Amino acid sequence: MPAYSNIYFAITTTGSDPRMSHMITAGLAYEENEKLIFRQETLEKPADELALLKRLADMLRNTGGNIISTTSDIQYIKSKYSFYRLSDPLLGRKTVYLEDMLKTAGCSGNDRYAYESRIGFERNSILNGSLFPGEYTEYLLTGRKDIIDELITHNTDDLKSLAAVFRSASASDPFTPENIIINSVIANDGLLTIRFSLADTPAAKEGIELQGTVRTPEDALRYSLCACFNTGEFKCEALRGELRFYFENYKDYYYLPMEGRAVHKSVGQFVDPAYRKRARKETAFEPYQGDFYPAFSSGIKPCFKNAPDDAISFFRLSDVQDNAALSVLIANAAEKCKNRDKK
Repeated sequence: MPAYSNIYFAITTTGSDPRMSHMITAGLAYEENEKLIFRQETLEKPADELALLKRLADMLRNTGGNIISTTSDIQYIKSKYSFYRLSDPLLGRKTVYLEDMLKTAGCSGNDRYAYESRIGFERNSILNGSLFPGEYTEYLLTGRKDIIDELITHNTDDLKSLAAVFRSASASDPFTPENIIINSVIANDGLLTIRFSLADTPAAKEGIELQGTVRTPEDALRYSLCACFNTGEFKCEALRGELRFYFENYKDYYYLPMEGRAVHKSVGQFVDPAYRKRARKETAFEPYQGDFYPAFSSGIKPCFKNAPDDAISFFRLSDVQDNAALSVLIANAAEKCKNRDKK
């Protein structure tokens, strides 16, 4: 699964109430080779909303990293997935909200357009949210492609705006994924050590030392970050032993009590019924042995847990395919330390 520092997420809808309205466009943007790459889906007709949500879920699951969005968009999309009884593709992903970024920059959480003007961001779309219902109705009646094109342009503006505001608001923070460049990764005797370079920020020059713990049922895993000028180091203890990978669609699995694991029904159908049970959420798992490290909401997949509803998930270093995922991991670990120190 590709891992990007940030996934910018935006939607346009026909109203604010998810129960009485529909999505029109849903889009992601991520940075690749210093360019924003856009992936957007459009609702051709209201009856296709379920299919749109499934396509969007696939898009989200096939990318790693933090989600950057607005509170209203995240609440809306979560309500939609709940309404259709679909698994929430944002579950376990860290979300950074536009409103919080604006407050960090000294603005009201509702001052998006004013802040865009301050940083010189210009929009291409002439639409605003109040026009969406009428525009979409006109599209359904006439099939005019230019209307959908304009709605996509508006959503693209929102995605570009999220990226611009995030860059501006986080410019002075050394521990953002964009400012962390991974140099080396070493796992030895139950300790993960990641050495990295930091962008040149005022805070980095002063020197930074952060420490924290991650509580598990068995033990407390210690981790630490230190940085000075352009270099830093992240260390974290491993949870050694067995954890479980839980299958989301547990109804498609059988649990084999004698083996202590679940198998897909396409395989389990050949097992004597006396030795299989319908899997529940708690039993739809595959056990794994090894060294596991806290994921810090980085979105690294696959993730492993002690129980399906555990708030803390873990990853194996062998599954990390992209250093960008480790940049997100370090940034999230640093934020967890800083938030703890504020309490």
